[in-house]
Amino acid sequence: MRKYDPFIQTLICYLFIVLFIYAAVSKLMDFENFQIQLAQSPLLSVYAGFISYAVIIAEIVIALLLCYKRWRLIGLYASFGLMIAFTVYIYLILNYSDFIPCSCGGILEKMGWTEHLIFNVVFVGLSIIAIMITRESVKRKLFLKLIVIGILSVGCVVILFLQSEAKMSKQNPFIRKYLKDIVIGKHSYKLKNNSHYFIGVTNNKLYLGNRFAPLYVTEIDLDNYQSRELIIKIDQDDFPFRTVKIFISSPHFFLVDGTVPVIFKGDIKTWEAKVLSTDPTLYFSKAVISSTDELFVRKQDFKTKQNILARYNLAPSVQQFTTTSILGEATQGIFDTDGIPLFDLQQNKFLYVYYYRNNYTVANKNLDVITRSHTIDTTRLAPLKVITNQQNQQKLLNPNSVVNRLAAVDNGLLYINSTKKGQFEDNQVWKQASAVDIYDYQKQLYKGSFYLYDVNRQKTNEFIINNNNLYAIIKNQLVVYTLNTKIIQ
Repeated sequence: MRKYDPFIQTLICYLFIVLFIYAAVSKLMDFENFQIQLAQSPLLSVYAGFISYAVIIAEIVIALLLCYKRWRLIGLYASFGLMIAFTVYIYLILNYSDFIPCSCGGILEKMGWTEHLIFNVVFVGLSIIAIMITRESVKRKLFLKLIVIGILSVGCVVILFLQSEAKMSKQNPFIRKYLKDIVIGKHSYKLKNNSHYFIGVTNNKLYLGNRFAPLYVTEIDLDNYQSRELIIKIDQDDFPFRTVKIFISSPHFFLVDGTVPVIFKGDIKTWEAKVLSTDPTLYFSKAVISSTDELFVRKQDFKTKQNILARYNLAPSVQQFTTTSILGEATQGIFDTDGIPLFDLQQNKFLYVYYYRNNYTVANKNLDVITRSHTIDTTRLAPLKVITNQQNQQKLLNPNSVVNRLAAVDNGLLYINSTKKGQFEDNQVWKQASAVDIYDYQKQLYKGSFYLYDVNRQKTNEFIINNNNLYAIIKNQLVVYTLNTKIIQ
């Protein structure tokens, strides 16, 4: 067989040359997509920029080394090391990854990951055969070199994997990790108009309010999605209501209006409400309720003109317990502390997500700060343009500076719809979908992201999470997404 060695060795070198050149050219021809695919890798996301260039350069350089007899042995050792690295990467993807991403393109684009692994193992074997032929005799030194190269290749991939995981979780350089197959079901239901908002979920019923008809409630049965219209009856209707909001804290509901210092309380069985309080201090701009009949409001301090938080107990009568300035001092008018108040019923925690910066605050029900954390977005504070009119009112001239547009919380997980595109994200997809980032706010960890696709070119108006379901209102559509919580956890 020795007379066929040169032919076998040359054939193997040509196979590697074709493989590497074709793979490199394929990546270069669709380089942006290659970077996007690497950025979605669950193992190497943080290093997508560096690796995208390094892999292509390595493939071209190795192919050139294999073309010249003088450098062929070095090229074969490099081929062995690179194929070992690729093989270890695929092994980690199949066994230690949260999800299986798309392929990295090139000659193996149509292969599954298991076939991909087998293909790589075969080429590792071919490189060893070619090295043995080139060396003419098998010696201990040859095997030692192969072992050292193999260990270095495995070590590099494992270190990149561990470093990438750490940075993605706590020091993310704004690279999203999109979770595959997180949405395992989707249903759409047409609403009568586009003025609905979420009131809450209780007893397997979803309740929607109506901004244009503030005393009308839509009740949707979550078993069959049949709906019925309910009308709230109040015992006093001579208040100058402007922005009525309804909250459910089963078995009660509350009707409030931050521009009018009045609170109504009623029973969801009868939908009849009576005035609970006309506390003159109950002016506010945002509010959220807990399951223990506590109302958390964001209001403005009349002396400092800063946004502050307050907690009111609504049972049996209204009593203010806490007023706090944990939102921080506003340096660009009141808008840089503007945001979304949330309450996690399962964890009994209050959260505040800022609109114009990459921050959120977690507090207990007494509004004592537990943690202040940040999202993966890098916008520490959006450049806001604020003016003061003749009535001494502050106006925001660039409302499109919003960073965190929508947010919801459920059992320790915070879901944020960010308006900012991360690195290596597809522009075309971004135009027709909204990104939702998931955080374990108790561990201050970024878990991953997924897309909420537009409906008839309309973005999601708002969403809530309940029992593994995400309910979204998109114009006049109620869209229900069933989430795969195994992937999130």
